[in-house]
Amino acid sequence: MRDAPQIPVDRTNLQNLLDSLIVFMAAELVAQTGAWTEASQVYGRYQEYAKDRACAPEAFHTLFPAATHVQLSELGGVKHYANVALRRRALAKEAS
Repeated sequence: MRDAPQIPVDRTNLQNLLDSLIVFMAAELVAQTGAWTEASQVYGRYQEYAKDRACAPEAFHTLFPAATHVQLSELGGVKHYANVALRRRALAKEAS
């Protein structure tokens, strides 16, 4: 077994990504006991939120549950996040 390097490991990029996932959850999802939200819908909202900073779907679905403790499960062959729902967005008021 090789010894770990003696220099500190820079975790800045990973920490920033994990922080952004936590902020995304607070901004775009709400806790809702018993809710099952399709993972693809959550990722789609994340892409809208993060824009060009969005990570790939595979990374998102691995890191999001780890960062937020939101369970990812497969129901009927489709991945869902448990006990969260997409936050409703305010509708733009039509000009009179």
